[in-house]
Amino acid sequence: MNEVVDGIKNTVMADALQNLPKTAAELAQEMPKIANRLRYRAGVRVGDLPRSDADVMKLFEKIPGTSKLGGKVLLRL
Repeated sequence: MNEVVDGIKNTVMADALQNLPKTAAELAQEMPKIANRLRYRAGVRVGDLPRSDADVMKLFEKIPGTSKLGGKVLLRL
């Protein structure tokens, strides 16, 4: 029984990781708090311009996959 549950979890996790935002606009729509932090806050100094879309996505890609999901995968099980 545990093997079946583990297989289902792995499948759901893989599907969720493939459905992550691919552009800054998608990120802003699906995960607005993360997008806002990456664009305006995380490492941006006071007075600096906000990060570009490309820079936001580069930072987003550095976040480990399971951390990007938050609790979405668990809610689907």
